[in-house]
Amino acid sequence: ALQQTEDSAERENRLKILAFSYILNGNRKLAEDVFNRMLNANSGFTLDPILTSPKIYEVFSEVRQQWLMSYNSLEKEKRLTLRYRAAYHARVLPFGTGQFINGSRKKGLIFSLLQAGAIGGSIWSYKMLDASKHPDYGWYDGNREEKERYTNLTRVQFGIFASAYIWSVIDAYMEANE
Repeated sequence: ALQQTEDSAERENRLKILAFSYILNGNRKLAEDVFNRMLNANSGFTLDPILTSPKIYEVFSEVRQQWLMSYNSLEKEKRLTLRYRAAYHARVLPFGTGQFINGSRKKGLIFSLLQAGAIGGSIWSYKMLDASKHPDYGWYDGNREEKERYTNLTRVQFGIFASAYIWSVIDAYMEANE
């Protein structure tokens, strides 16, 4: 790691000298390209305005300003792309996928647990509904109340799942557009 740090510092120093040479020889475009390469490799690269020639510092300042504008727009574009992907995934996949992609782990976990619990409860109530049906007589007066209870419970669980799913899609989309 130390060797790699020394190599990158040495490379940066060589590139800086190269850019200075290009400016002093009147090759501004080549100097700008070198400064761009340096900024792409190390976004925190700066020149000391006191120790650097005003002619060189002026070129570097202009390049850095342009680089920052393009860097910020690229970063913004990356964030937007990620957020739109999150909204798309949330529409297709349940269980808080959009929230996880947007970086909201707590919300994603809440939606996951809510939707998984609703599906589990729905399966359980459907199985209980099926088990309460008499094997020979089907549904008769003695077990109609049980049928209604488990049927309603299945519907409520499905409603909870559907509501949580729709809510997660809307939330992911809104968060993606922030």
